[in-house]
Amino acid sequence: MSDVVITGIGAVTGLGHSAEQNWEALLEGRTAVAPTQSFDASSLDCRASAEVAELQSALKPLVDRRMLRNMIRNDRLAALGAVHAVRDAGLEGQLEQAGLYLASAKEISEPDKVMDAVLVARDEDGSVDYQVMGAEGAADFYPLFYVEGLQAASLFYISKVLEMKGTNAYVSGAAEAGMSALGMGLRAIRRGEAEVVVVGGFDDATSWWNQSKYQDWGLLQHGQDQPHPFAAEGAGTVLGEGSVFLVLESSDHAAARGARVYAGLEAVSSRQDSARVFTPLADGDGLARAVRAALAGAGIDGEQIAAVVAEGTATADGDLREVQALSEALGAARPAVTAVKGAAGHTTAASGLLNVAVAALVLEAGTVPAIVGTSAEQADEPELDLVLGSARPLPLSDDGPSGALALAQGFQGQSGAAVLRRAQTSRAAGTGAADQTADQGERSE
Repeated sequence: MSDVVITGIGAVTGLGHSAEQNWEALLEGRTAVAPTQSFDASSLDCRASAEVAELQSALKPLVDRRMLRNMIRNDRLAALGAVHAVRDAGLEGQLEQAGLYLASAKEISEPDKVMDAVLVARDEDGSVDYQVMGAEGAADFYPLFYVEGLQAASLFYISKVLEMKGTNAYVSGAAEAGMSALGMGLRAIRRGEAEVVVVGGFDDATSWWNQSKYQDWGLLQHGQDQPHPFAAEGAGTVLGEGSVFLVLESSDHAAARGARVYAGLEAVSSRQDSARVFTPLADGDGLARAVRAALAGAGIDGEQIAAVVAEGTATADGDLREVQALSEALGAARPAVTAVKGAAGHTTAASGLLNVAVAALVLEAGTVPAIVGTSAEQADEPELDLVLGSARPLPLSDDGPSGALALAQGFQGQSGAAVLRRAQTSRAAGTGAADQTADQGERSE
């Protein structure tokens, strides 16, 4: 069974268009959360978001003009993140047999393209008469609305741009979907289906469609402030659009080409604990079970985890579940805990993989960025060693904790966890994951 390492990171968020730009922003404590600019948000409770700038101009040199015209913003975010990850790994033009596993919350094409048809069919009470919309409103439908809205269209676009023909799959959902795609990629390499896999999560979460939807679900804060992860008030999250892609390789493949290795990917696990829709169990049991399964799959315990990149949604219930889950799953261990939503917003389907990317960078740099948006005075979680104020050095050695844990929580009780290990402590040609005896089912669930 092959060890798996991370050799490329592509991160497109409001903080920047590359992993390096995002990492620098996190270390400096900057935030991309600002008043929403892409539409008039004055009618919404939450009027802030973390938007990606200059996306179209960044893609023009990379994507065929006709293809770019057919992409909606969601797919454009995906394409840019994928290209940057592959370039970062130094694998351009070498991906014909590589696998591709994607995750997104994409539902439809851009709603503006059918708004005229909807308005024609709207009754006085605000409801829509679908018979009228199909008859009188048909002429106002954008012809490619359904084609553009195909959820997995990004599989086609990225495969064409990067000339990929290998194993592939698409997962629909929020933060947990990216973790599921990561687990698929990990298993594909360990089963020998591919030597290289590209994994990505992405979403245009800052559109008016998504902002309205998440407001109705009661997840967003009010006003234009940035979110405050793990703060006592738990006022709510702020959405951010983005795309995060990782290149995974077998350790032997990476070593043979002298690749830079960010970290070893040890295990990925997922669990479910929803009592009903949008109401996960309050005690965080599902997330705790996901963490325990990931630790078991990696063959380690909580004492060997040096840092945790948490979800930190800045919602009272979400943060409390995470605190309880970590306290239960890690026992007496007190790793440094950070979260990135105060800086990049909640990037939904990109969120879980953003946490994994940050965990890999933490292990490579030996530094944990602070939780942006939350001060020591605001924080109220004594059970966790939160990194607040400024970035913190993270001593790593073969004799002490050298692993990192990245978390993901969905909105309907789905939970995911990934365990990473510092590359210098890995076995097999100096790059692979630590020697474990756990079988494949335990190491990636």
